[in-house]
Amino acid sequence: MKNKRQLVAIILIVVFVGGFIVISMIDGFNKVAKPADTRKPSQSSTQYEPQFTKEGELWFIDEETNDTIQQFDIEFAESDYEIETGMMYRKSIPKNTGMLFVFNDSRPRSFWMKNCFVSLDMVFIATDSTVVSIQKNTPIQSELSQPSEGPAQYVLEIEGGMSDAIGIEKGDKIIFRKTDS
Repeated sequence: MKNKRQLVAIILIVVFVGGFIVISMIDGFNKVAKPADTRKPSQSSTQYEPQFTKEGELWFIDEETNDTIQQFDIEFAESDYEIETGMMYRKSIPKNTGMLFVFNDSRPRSFWMKNCFVSLDMVFIATDSTVVSIQKNTPIQSELSQPSEGPAQYVLEIEGGMSDAIGIEKGDKIIFRKTDS
């Protein structure tokens, strides 16, 4: 009888330890197979709001007069993550600020407004710094495509309605520079 109890106890320990090992392996596999997306904000999208950080300056230049139309303080979106995130989660845009997306090539571009809580004007700009087209007052939180009307290497996102307010038009030029942080 004593041997039977010892055998049962050993079997239970083996089953328990074996089960623990199997569960640990499955949990470890899930962590490897489905890594956490560390790029997402740690807070919910209704609480998280990136703050504007000035990284440069941009000027719109009138196509006909070469006069400065408006100067903007800008952030740069250059990395894959910055380009993917853009102005998402922002609930406001400080006056005369924007985000300049810088791409390595010039081609037709298309943006959407997923997780954007403010309307934007999207200014599509060619390699030669000429405004190609403008998508004005884009609908918030929309997955509707907002395409350029031609190849663009840069896209500037500014407050919705701003391009009309200051008179930016197709054919105008931009000049921009990075500032020391």
